[in-house]
Amino acid sequence: MALLDCVTLLVANHLLANVEDYNNPDATAFTSEAAEESVDRAIGDLLDAWRARSSTLILISNEVGMGIVPPYPLGRVYRDCLGRVNARLAAEADTVLLMVAGLPIEIKALADAWQREAARRFGAHD
Repeated sequence: MALLDCVTLLVANHLLANVEDYNNPDATAFTSEAAEESVDRAIGDLLDAWRARSSTLILISNEVGMGIVPPYPLGRVYRDCLGRVNARLAAEADTVLLMVAGLPIEIKALADAWQREAARRFGAHD
């Protein structure tokens, strides 16, 4: 078993490795494409290592997309990139839990149940 705490920091580190001026949150002097490619490679490597070992991997991440829109470009890139990473990891996971007030909510189980219910109510759509 392995624990990665936290995906949020991993993404931040890869994005900030591409920032030239840490003291200027409005700085657009970073390459968002290169930063996101770095994050994508890191997550791909993590998933490849997990698949190769066939062991339990527990990932901790923050949900940063439910708050206010960051007022500066780097903050928006970070929020969006982390959202894509969380969705990618959730798609691969057997179980996805969202902790709210210390209570676990089984997100993936709810999503699967909703897919079945939506198909029943509205029919299959392509």
